[in-house]
Amino acid sequence: MKIYQASIVNSLISFYGDLLYPDSDNSIYEHLNLLSIKMFEGLWQKEECLYTQINNYNPDFLGHPASSLKDKEFSLEECKHTTSNEYGFKSWEEVKQLEKTKYNIEFEQCVDAIISGNLDFLKMRLEAKPSLINDQSQYGHKATLLHYIASNGVELWRQQVPHNLAEISKLLVHFGADKEAKMNVYDGQFTTMELLTTSAHPFAAGMGGSIIEILES
Repeated sequence: MKIYQASIVNSLISFYGDLLYPDSDNSIYEHLNLLSIKMFEGLWQKEECLYTQINNYNPDFLGHPASSLKDKEFSLEECKHTTSNEYGFKSWEEVKQLEKTKYNIEFEQCVDAIISGNLDFLKMRLEAKPSLINDQSQYGHKATLLHYIASNGVELWRQQVPHNLAEISKLLVHFGADKEAKMNVYDGQFTTMELLTTSAHPFAAGMGGSIIEILES
């Protein structure tokens, strides 16, 4: 499946690898803690993509040029703060409250099917468990499956656009995705349409207009 990925998305996936994907044996806290440790280790190696991750999600460094962050020695706590914000939590303390909370793996698998263009798997999952269509993410942003088609406001590495995203969008709407559902991001609450129309990736992939039409239908 051909997938549009901005260079930063590709770099983050290459850096974190399989660690990005939840393990049913780990709690949400344990998983995000592992990602934070990986970030901390990568910053000692001056991994370029991590500075973009920080200036996107760490409130203390929002908008700072990545080049201006390379001489700073980041602490593990700063990495945790970055991770918690990327996953929609206001603080690491909120993440710690999920120390015993296991992932809704079926939901996470549906998200990964959306961003990878695995239409058949997604359809199979929704047919087997229709309630997944309007479940919310366990992350702080509380995104639904439909929100992930906007490639905006969710985890940076998941902001990618498969070339069959229009078909996937139609499938989600067919199964009853709530177009008015809102996720928590950018200090507010936004629908999929609101996030889509301000997102660069679907339009860079040449699919923004067709997805807007689907959401308006």
